[in-house]
Amino acid sequence: MKFILKKVPLLLISTALSFGAMAQSPAATNVPLTSLNSFRNAGNDWKLYSWTSMDPQRPGKIKVKPGTGILVNTKNETTLVMESQPGDSEIEFDFMISKNSRPSVFVQGYEIKLTDSHLKQVPAFSDMAGIVLSAQTGPKGFPASMNAAKAPGLWQHLKIRFRAPRFDASGAKIAGARFEDITLNGVLVHAQTELPDIGKTNAGLAFKGEAGPVAFRNVSYRQLPQAQPSPSSGRYRPATNPISLDPTDSPYILRSFLNFNSGKRTHAVSVGSPGGINYSYDLKQGTLLQVWRGQFLNMTDMWHERGEPQTAKPLGSVILLSEEPALAVLSDPSATWPAAIPFDDFANKGYSLDANGLPTFRYRLGTADIADKMEPDANSGGLRRSISIENAPANMYMVIARSKLIEALGKGLYSVNNSEYFIRIPKKTKPILRATASGQELIIPTARQSSQVSYSIIW
Repeated sequence: MKFILKKVPLLLISTALSFGAMAQSPAATNVPLTSLNSFRNAGNDWKLYSWTSMDPQRPGKIKVKPGTGILVNTKNETTLVMESQPGDSEIEFDFMISKNSRPSVFVQGYEIKLTDSHLKQVPAFSDMAGIVLSAQTGPKGFPASMNAAKAPGLWQHLKIRFRAPRFDASGAKIAGARFEDITLNGVLVHAQTELPDIGKTNAGLAFKGEAGPVAFRNVSYRQLPQAQPSPSSGRYRPATNPISLDPTDSPYILRSFLNFNSGKRTHAVSVGSPGGINYSYDLKQGTLLQVWRGQFLNMTDMWHERGEPQTAKPLGSVILLSEEPALAVLSDPSATWPAAIPFDDFANKGYSLDANGLPTFRYRLGTADIADKMEPDANSGGLRRSISIENAPANMYMVIARSKLIEALGKGLYSVNNSEYFIRIPKKTKPILRATASGQELIIPTARQSSQVSYSIIW
């Protein structure tokens, strides 16, 4: 087994500059998506809806519901321009793209791609969150530092901090434009990116559709305060460069403490694959805690000096799942799911490895013997989970999703937490979607299925 141990680029940790006092930032302005009045000459190519969904595997497939709040381009490759915004701006929005689509957002004339590229390990400048400069001399663009893109059909989030060029009293330029930082789905992918001069532009913020449907919501912006560098100005340097761990030719399995929600998991294991499909698992509860794509783990708190915290931290955009056990015995299908498995009811039996080095976790729950395996799903680019159960009681159930909102999209596909991620279930499986005190749960009565239950998580 080989793995890469390296210092994480400072870009991925912090891009804060050492500034002196700053004026207080104004509150963000939310762009009203109750009409198209905030945009210039919207025409017929852009429309407003209250709900939209897109199939992660079918290009151009989109469903919508009447209403407002979501801005959608479904047909034509046209650009929708807002009225000019302040030069130094912080801009945020959610977006959803179709499979194979290549939309963009423009900030003061500079293009950031929103291309469907969630399965690429090394993004190009024309992929998701890349900065395109193809019309300029010099570099054609700047790729994102890592691929933090989600699957098409899911809501994603982009945050942009842009600094306009500076001019002196005579009109001479004294500082070029730059993206102070760009964050995609919570992952910093650009920092202090200097931009070439493209001349004057009247476009403050603009959206462009290309090669498939695109939707936007929760669009906001605010003017950034003018930065006043202190005498010690310069890029921030943390005391210690973080240490990252990445598998190369086979999966890597790491035992560690893991901070999850409000507590520390003391019996956690994280598994990383060379293809960048990673997850964390609770060995005391048989629980799949979280999944993420891209780089594997930040090991600084384990391997730097004494490593006192002994916690590993995921790198990349993380999907938090559940801390409750995957299997439980219920008195009836409406009974409350237990928060934890009693100590005496759970016996950990370790794990075994298949020919590819992927683990199958084994434990006994009451009288039932469980084999729990997670592996990359080549068809969806997600993670497929298969649980085999022997000697199960008649009233044992398996929970595969828990959220405030779970929507059935047809053919075994479910949207979880308003399209934060997808669950795909084999057609022969008959799940139960039930209401809970905090939202909804998708459960399967294992006794009425075969001895193996499987599903895929797509993000």
